[in-house]
Amino acid sequence: AYTGQAPLEDISAFYRVYVREGTTEVLVQDWTPVNRTPNEYYFIFDMRDKIPNEYFVDIRVNTSGEKDIYKDTLQFQIVNKK
Repeated sequence: AYTGQAPLEDISAFYRVYVREGTTEVLVQDWTPVNRTPNEYYFIFDMRDKIPNEYFVDIRVNTSGEKDIYKDTLQFQIVNKK
């Protein structure tokens, strides 16, 4: 009854991963549902088979019939395994 973490709204969230080649976005992973627990959202992205590059993540959130897309929410770089 007394918790510091409030339950989250009931929304559906998705993410996609891509790289940029100039002004072109090359899709690495299409829209995929985000995992949900009672008090957080998360996703696991397997990087083992990805080539060294700079990757970008967009988030799409569907609430009450509205779709909001957050561009470049996250970016990260994969370098050589050494």
